[in-house]
Amino acid sequence: MVVRAPPRRRGRPPAHFRALPGSPRDVSSTEVRSALALGRDVSGLLAPAVARFIEKRRLYGLRTLERLREDLSPARFEHTVHVAALAESLARRHGASPDAARTAGLLHDAGRRYRPHEVARYVRARAISVPERAKVLASDPMLAHAYVSADLARREFGVEDPEILGAIRRHTLGDARLSLLDKVLYVADACSLDRSHSSAAATRALAYEDLDEALRRCVAEKLVHAVGRDAWLHPLTVRLWNSLAGR
Repeated sequence: MVVRAPPRRRGRPPAHFRALPGSPRDVSSTEVRSALALGRDVSGLLAPAVARFIEKRRLYGLRTLERLREDLSPARFEHTVHVAALAESLARRHGASPDAARTAGLLHDAGRRYRPHEVARYVRARAISVPERAKVLASDPMLAHAYVSADLARREFGVEDPEILGAIRRHTLGDARLSLLDKVLYVADACSLDRSHSSAAATRALAYEDLDEALRRCVAEKLVHAVGRDAWLHPLTVRLWNSLAGR
């Protein structure tokens, strides 16, 4: 059986096909998958029986959302969903993979389930490579949470794509060279809808027009914040700023 396509499509189905009555809903499967993965209401997009089946089987990312909701604080979970949504939107705008960006956004703070001393213990126990590891663990173990998040994404959530894992790993400290997906996640994390600092909305709007300039602003703000609280600056972040300065 077939459903009649919208008028913009031409041609007739083969004679042995039988057309169902009515018209299809004007919604794409991509839109539905995204809404499900971000925990949005899909009651207007799917037949109730289909929605119930997906919910029962925890398909299309629902299992990941459920696990993150259990592991993270309510505020951290809200931030995670906002970052994933913005990362997906920016990826569409700038030509990165929306699915990869959304996945990276959902898992970028998976390591935030742990407190600072637990992050340090995890890094040591798993022998995770963190640049300037000794200094990081001694001064601010949460600087290593991105590396823990990438390890959890791979081990517990089954992510194998090195680009996604790399973006998660670099979303806090950065690096001198960032891929498009790296930039998307870094910016989405810095100016997601839940961020309350005064420049968040302006940077978010800028990110759709000039991702590199938005990235530069995000890094600058991070450095100013760190200096303002007399914090140690990680060499990777300094190196990232130096690669952006003067552009």
